[in-house]
Order: sequence, then structure tokens, then C-alpha cells
Amino acid sequence: MTAYSLGSLLYEGKAKRVFSTDQADLVAVEYKDDATAFNAKKRDVIDGKGVLNNRISEYLFQRLGEIGAAAHAHARHRRRLGHGGSQEPAGGHDLGLDRSIPERFAIFLGNAVTGDFGESFYHRRPVSEVIAERLPATIELSLVALLIALATSIPLGVLAAIRKNSIFDRIATVGSLLGVSLPGFWFGILLLMLFAVNLHILPVAGRIGYSSEIEPITHFLLIDTLLRGRPDAFLDALSHILLPALTLGLPMTAILMRVTRTSMLEVLRQDYVTFAEAKGLSRRRVLFRHALKNALIPT
Repeated sequence: MTAYSLGSLLYEGKAKRVFSTDQADLVAVEYKDDATAFNAKKRDVIDGKGVLNNRISEYLFQRLGEIGAAAHAHARHRRRLGHGGSQEPAGGHDLGLDRSIPERFAIFLGNAVTGDFGESFYHRRPVSEVIAERLPATIELSLVALLIALATSIPLGVLAAIRKNSIFDRIATVGSLLGVSLPGFWFGILLLMLFAVNLHILPVAGRIGYSSEIEPITHFLLIDTLLRGRPDAFLDALSHILLPALTLGLPMTAILMRVTRTSMLEVLRQDYVTFAEAKGLSRRRVLFRHALKNALIPT
């Protein structure tokens, strides 16, 4: 007896009371057998997933170890050529590559808890230092993407709510759906092909051009260029960050626009908005001083 047929029989028995005592006992026995079999299969699936996850983790860590060993051998060969045959301990003892995989994995997890992610195979420096060097660029990109999302989503959401069921509202709704659905990497490639390859308006990669490089102060290039009094370098850095910021801010723009539209429509139906319009307040004052301020609270 399947779970679906058993559920149907139990529902019919409860609604129409057509089961006798013997039939109810039979159903109970069959239900117990099905539940036992289901729990056993469930345990097998859970155990299988656990084994699969462990196998995947073990395989990935082993592959990372092999890559690290190859990178270590390559770096050692480069240093030997550059320093006239200087030797290093074989087997990567300084990086712990001579230890077993479970031992290396346990050591890595223990060090990661304290913030020590080990030494980079490529840079030959602590990983935390490499991350710290690149963290300002990541934060700067995230902030610019957030500013773009806020500057576009809130006005679009307000206009879509004011002009409900209009052509603009439908276009904005479809656009927000596409913004959530489009993969970020595919949208980024489209932007590169349009603005960088075909129109040659924006650069393809990098944070700033070679002719605009400056001595960093805060390592946030948009701030450093202004502190150095270089508006040309600021525009150059802004042109470099614009395409990745648009790619990163597209999903946020779509989501915030839908949330703003929904909140604005809910606020416009409130009694105090109707009362403010009845008092003779202008439409702009009602929308931007009363309705929008309350609509942005959930956002």
C-alpha cells in the first residue's frame, strides 16, 4: 500500500466512517509496516548523503593538496633557478604537505577557527594578508553596487505603484522579473560585449588605468583619488568599477523595486493618506513626505 492510497483510505474512513474494526486494524498494521519501511529508507538516504558529502570533502581536500604540492614544487624550482641552486627541504615539510590528508584537514580546521588560514602556495605569504589586501576592492564594489541599486529601485518602485496597471508598471514588473531570473555572469558578459567590445566606452578589466595610478591611502580608489585631488583618476576608477557594479546590483535592484512597489501600494490604501489628500495637501507632498517615508520601513 502506497502512502497516497493509505492517506486516501484514512481520509475516507474518517469522513464517511465506512471502516469496521477489522478493517481499521488491517489499515493500522499496513500503515505501521509502511512507516517502518519508509523510516528505514529515510535513514539509508540520510546515511548515503552523509557518506557522499564526506567523500566529496575528502576528494576536494585531496585535490587541493595535490595542487598545492605541484605549486610548491614549481615555486621551489623557480627559486632554485633564481638563486643559483638553493635547496629546500623535500616533500613540502614547511607547508605540511608531507602529512596525511586527515591530519592536514584537522590542522586546517583548527587554525581556521582562530583566523589562521595558512600560507598561500602561490604568493608564499599568509592567506589572511592576501585577503586583507583585496578586501577594500570587494567592499568598494559592494557599496557602489548597493548605491546603484538604491538609486534606481526606489524611484522605479514608487513610479510603478503610482501608475499601477499602466504600461510603465508592466514594463517595470517584467524588468524586475528578468533582473531576478538572469544569471549574473551572463548579464556581465552582455555588458562587456556592449559597452567594452562594441562601443568601447568602458574598460574590460582592472581597477584603474596605468596613467591614473596613485599612491593608495585607504586602498579605496574612489576615495583615494579624491583625497589626492585627481578628478581624472576618479573618473577613470569609476569607469572601471561601473560594469561589475551594474552586474552585481541588478538582482538587488529588481528585488528592492518589487518590495518598494508592494509597500507603496499598501501605504497608499491607508486611511491617513486619503485623509491627507482630503485636507488639500498636494499630491507630491502626500507621496514623498507621508507615503514614501512609511513605505520604506519594510525595505
